[in-house]
Amino acid sequence: MEISQLEKNALKTHFFSREIEDILGKDEYRRVERHETAAMWMGRLRRVGFSVLAPGQEDAQQPSAGITSVSLRDGYLGLDFGHQTLVAVIQAV
Repeated sequence: MEISQLEKNALKTHFFSREIEDILGKDEYRRVERHETAAMWMGRLRRVGFSVLAPGQEDAQQPSAGITSVSLRDGYLGLDFGHQTLVAVIQAV
């Protein structure tokens, strides 16, 4: 963005202060952001009429760095660390 460093810093401060307030300052039932699984998102997509396309084996090429792995899950690709999916790639139409 074509703004000054002071304006960039103010945007960061405003953004992160809201994030911290959401995490630390609210009861769980009032929080805006939560960890949700890919399966939860796939359920939402299906409920509103989307078709979730299952990835093919050719989509699951392993990254060159050994920290993560790519796994074929039930209808999505998971970028995993250990046995935990950190990022899910879902294709829906």
